[in-house]
Amino acid sequence: MDIEPDSAATADAQAAELRAAPDLAARAERAGYRLVHGPYTPSVWRLLDAVDGADLFAAEHLDEIAHWLDT
Repeated sequence: MDIEPDSAATADAQAAELRAAPDLAARAERAGYRLVHGPYTPSVWRLLDAVDGADLFAAEHLDEIAHWLDT
């Protein structure tokens, strides 16, 4: 089975995001948030309030989460 170039690029991008997730999760935790990537919405990353679990921000890519944390 051959993997089409776009599929391979997408898989590489997803793998890179998963490798970056622990660092960004630690950064979010220091800021009082929790970063989650749920099984029901695998293409969406969410920032939750660490205290009450309120959903604060959602994005498809971790760079969007990082940008939100920068603001």
